[in-house]
Amino acid sequence: MKYIDIPDSYLKGFKSLSTFEEEEYKKFKEIVSTIKFDGQKEIFDNLDQFIEALSKEYKDTFKALISVLLLHADFGEISNEFIVGFSESFTKKGKPKDKNQTILLTERIKDLFDSSPLLILSLKAAGLYQEAEHLYSQGRIFTDIRPIFNKDATEFSGKYAMVMHRLKIEYNEEDGRKDIYFTMTRNQIIELSETLSRAIEKENTIKSQTDFKFL
Repeated sequence: MKYIDIPDSYLKGFKSLSTFEEEEYKKFKEIVSTIKFDGQKEIFDNLDQFIEALSKEYKDTFKALISVLLLHADFGEISNEFIVGFSESFTKKGKPKDKNQTILLTERIKDLFDSSPLLILSLKAAGLYQEAEHLYSQGRIFTDIRPIFNKDATEFSGKYAMVMHRLKIEYNEEDGRKDIYFTMTRNQIIELSETLSRAIEKENTIKSQTDFKFL
């Protein structure tokens, strides 16, 4: 059996899930089972916003549950081996009043996993996105007017100048956020804009001509 150590930051949430009255649990389950996040990178951003919007009584519980869902999203199920290890860890660290509390907790975790297919698929899609080597964060273009100086830089023309564009791309890697800059002409910006527009058109075509339900 693989040893499982429940992080202290999630212990409070799991305790709450194990002590919800049945009606309260049904209410929480309804919230979780109807969640679906569109996009890929945006899923984690939306997830943070969703958690912040929850009432305090659900916030810790939802964070703890997501830690389990993320761990098993790729497998499509929660293994018995995990349940055994999780139960031992919860019993040791959570110190429940009786063993039925641990049994109820694991039953509810499996129930929430099985009843939340859209959320599981959303998390899996976000995980696939995160596998990329470089993850786009945001972009910005800086535009400057550059005067033309004479040879010894003692004066510049009052009639002629250049417009310079610098494209800044921020991206994420395992060791943090990084930047890269590209100097671009007007025509290159237009070309890039057309390339991006074409990507959107290709996505629209794929979505309109297939039967997939896209995340």
